[in-house]
Amino acid sequence: MNILIIAAGNHQKDATLRQYASEADYIICADGGYDHAKQCGIVPDILVGDFDSIKEEPKDFFKKVKLPKEKDETDSLYALRFAFSKGATSIVFYGGIGTRFDHSYANICLLQHSLERGIPMVVTDGLTEVYLTDSNLSLKQPVGTVVSVFSFSDVCEGVTLKGLKYPLSNYTLDKYNVLGTSNEFIEEQAEFSVSQGNLLIVCNKNKSY
Repeated sequence: MNILIIAAGNHQKDATLRQYASEADYIICADGGYDHAKQCGIVPDILVGDFDSIKEEPKDFFKKVKLPKEKDETDSLYALRFAFSKGATSIVFYGGIGTRFDHSYANICLLQHSLERGIPMVVTDGLTEVYLTDSNLSLKQPVGTVVSVFSFSDVCEGVTLKGLKYPLSNYTLDKYNVLGTSNEFIEEQAEFSVSQGNLLIVCNKNKSY
C-alpha cells in the first residue's frame, strides 16, 4: 500500500502534491498538513495530531485522531506509525521539511524507522527529496539536479556513486565528512550504494541551491 503523509512543513508545489495524492492508496494528514491538502483539494482518509498548527479544525467528515499537546512523540511520528499499522509498502512524507530546523531534522530521523522495516520512504517539500539507504538505491532525476550524500551512521563504508558529476567507488565516508555535498546528476538515473552504514541522500530540484 502506497501511503502519503502530509505534514505542516514547507509546501512548494501544488502540482507535485496532487501527483503524490493521485498515486496514494491512503492519505494521512498530520495536524497542519491538512491546510496543504485543503489548498490542493485533497481529502485525506484520516487526520491525526494535537491540532496546534492547523488553521481550522475540519468538521467530522472523515476520521480524526486527536493527540495530547504534551507527549513523548511528534505528530509526524504518530502518523508514520499509523502508516505502518495500515500495511504501508511505500511512504511519501510530504511537508516534512520546513523553517523549523528541529522539526525538519526530527522528520529526517523518521527515515530510519522506515528503513528498519524495509519500507521505501522519501521526505520532501515538493522540491527537496531526502532518502536513506543501507544498501542500493536507484534514483531518477532531471539532468543537472543537485544531490548531496552524507553518512547518517558513524561511518559508511563502500560508498559508490554512479551517474553523477563526481563519482565515488568504495569510499569510506564518516559522519563529519562533507565531501558528498553538492554533486550533480549527469544522467537521468543515478546509482547510490553502501556496503555498511546508512547513507543519507538529498536531492535538490531547485538548481539555485
